[in-house]
Amino acid sequence: MDSSVVAESAARQGRLARAFCLDFAEQGYSEWDKAKFVADRLGIPLTRAVLDARSVAHFPELVEHADDPLADSSALAVWTIAREAARCNKVVVGGDGGDELFGGYLTYQATLLHAAVVRRLPHVLRRAFSRAAFFLPAGEGKVSGSYRLMRFLRASELRSCEAHFTWNGTWLPGEAAGLVRDGEAKASALHALESLAERHGLLDPPGLASLQRADLVEYLPNDILTKVDRMSMAHGLDRGARARLGPARRRGAHGRPARVRLGAVGADGAVGVAPCADRRPAGAVGGAPGSRTAHLSARCGVAPMVSTRLRERTVVDFGEQWTHYTDNVGWYGSVALLEDVFGPLLDLSQISGRRVAEIGSGTGRIVHMLLEAGAAHVTAIEPSEAFAVLVANTGGHADRVRCLRLPGE
Repeated sequence: MDSSVVAESAARQGRLARAFCLDFAEQGYSEWDKAKFVADRLGIPLTRAVLDARSVAHFPELVEHADDPLADSSALAVWTIAREAARCNKVVVGGDGGDELFGGYLTYQATLLHAAVVRRLPHVLRRAFSRAAFFLPAGEGKVSGSYRLMRFLRASELRSCEAHFTWNGTWLPGEAAGLVRDGEAKASALHALESLAERHGLLDPPGLASLQRADLVEYLPNDILTKVDRMSMAHGLDRGARARLGPARRRGAHGRPARVRLGAVGADGAVGVAPCADRRPAGAVGGAPGSRTAHLSARCGVAPMVSTRLRERTVVDFGEQWTHYTDNVGWYGSVALLEDVFGPLLDLSQISGRRVAEIGSGTGRIVHMLLEAGAAHVTAIEPSEAFAVLVANTGGHADRVRCLRLPGE
């Protein structure tokens, strides 16, 4: 439904040229008929992008463009539809974030059911259910009933606030811990769900609103948007334009009673339309200022709700990273790398003799590059715990470097 609403809004404003739908040869997975119904009602040409066994041949390319490990099984699907859309478009819009805002995922129903029923059962019975889950045959259809039952029962021993993070995951903590040998890594895997629940302030039992907030901060930016952005950028496609609701609409989405938010989950008519704008810059896609619906970047769309927590977490994560990896030796810390990165945009001779501000300095790697390139003075700004590493690493250039522990804003 989320992509359909975006398509309707864009078409109503005369901003939509065509739409795309990912399809499968297996009828049980196909959403073509529903997508075609919406496209016909809106008068939009619809193009089919087919995902089949041959698509696996592109997996090495997918991994290369993902940059980091990306454990989302639909990455190949997004890669496929983005490749098709990029043949005739440069900018697209989609409905990412709609399920988190309006409670559209089946996972919310599963967590609330777990809290209402499973957590009240005796522990011995919950353990029996979790063990029996692995002997249940899972159907081959799209999210079949037997598959959902297996996923639900295997989390019987967990707290409901922790079970929520397993519905889309592959391994439970014990299974993940069995894949590594290092003691610290094992402990991290065993306590991963507990840490997630604590990080997002989830109580047991959790409420629907708190689950949605956790997904907006965790699942949406770290999985959905990362996957979509990298798979589309691999084809030179800007998927940065997505539906944006104003603050009042977002508050309204979260303010509706839980039974209303969950009532439409899994309803017939959910479609997979990926509407594409004509060749326009992303900023041109959407309604006039003040209109009920505008299309900006997805990150901007949810930023008012989650930006503070994301910013704080990002600072902490980088601080942990750069206090562990403190050196910048070899080519990784050389001016040759700086020239390689900025060469198409900036001649390093333009840095010589200048005063430069480097925001997010980490361990001081780029600070040293700038000094080597001839910068007269560098103001290094770092908000995280890595600030101490930055000061130590740049101590030999105290006359040319000023370190400030401040946020980039």
